[in-house]
Amino acid sequence: MGLVHQTDDPCAEKSCATKSPAIREGDAMPRNDELKFQVNCDAGANGQLRVASEQLFVNVGQKIVRDGHTEIWDSVVVTCSEETDGSCTVNVLLCNPDWEEPMHLACLRSSPDTGSRNQVSLFCHLTSEVGR
Repeated sequence: MGLVHQTDDPCAEKSCATKSPAIREGDAMPRNDELKFQVNCDAGANGQLRVASEQLFVNVGQKIVRDGHTEIWDSVVVTCSEETDGSCTVNVLLCNPDWEEPMHLACLRSSPDTGSRNQVSLFCHLTSEVGR
């Protein structure tokens, strides 16, 4: 799978190949006004995870059979980062081994507090690619 071009647009497509930053055990959760992103994961009997960070990279893998071999394929990728203007952006990608590039499904962006009563709290850009 090739990498998707990178642009300055935080809602532009990203690559399904991501590197996750190290998670430090025992770190206290910051106060809500200090949070940028938070992820909660419940893996049933295998455990739970709750972590907050300045950025997040989450890959959801699932079992597939390809060429007679079973493997775990990262089918959903979520990338979260703070932009230079202070907005927080979440991108959701779908990845399929039969596609040359990931499908950019959604971009969610929250703006920094401007003090305006008309401020949009969460901008959602959904994409759709019929026929994939």
